[in-house]
This record gives sequence, structure tokens and C-alpha cells, in this order.
Amino acid sequence: MLAQYDLPLFLWPEAIAYAVYLKNCLPTWGLDHDITPDEAFWNRKPDVSTLHEFGSPCWILCQDGKNQKLTSKSCPFYFTGLSDESRAWQYYNPES
Repeated sequence: MLAQYDLPLFLWPEAIAYAVYLKNCLPTWGLDHDITPDEAFWNRKPDVSTLHEFGSPCWILCQDGKNQKLTSKSCPFYFTGLSDESRAWQYYNPES
């Protein structure tokens, strides 16, 4: 996952966490029924509408106050996962 977009190695915890999240959203033979581990634990189907490819480019709105009227209002970053508390994205800024 890190090699595909040439991301730095210090992002490996985020890559593992996202891979485990994806694995838990898929059905498995270990359960009695054709359900996912996430569904077995929470008693509801997982929301897969927010899934994206790890490391893919994403555009985030820059709210630093430096934007002018005709300049770009968003900056390119890399998607690294989903937040545990909300529907927010986690992303990597290569400049900072």
C-alpha cells in the first residue's frame, strides 16, 4: 500500500489500521452466516460508501486565510484512512 504511491515508511501504522478496517468489512468463512466481522460485532452492516484507495491523491480545503479570490482553495494531499470518531478523512501532507 505504501509502495504504490511512494509514501514514506512512517505511515505504516495507518496503512495497517486501514487494511484491518477493510478486512473487517468483508465477509469471512469463519462466521456461521454470510456476514462481515464488523456486522457480527455491531449488529449492522458496515458503511462502505466512504472507502477509498489508501494513498490516493485527495484535495482538502485550505482554511489558512491566505487564499485570494482567484487562487485555488484546496491543496493536494494523500488519503491515509478514516477517523474513528467521525466520517472525517485522515490525510498525509508531504510538505509538513
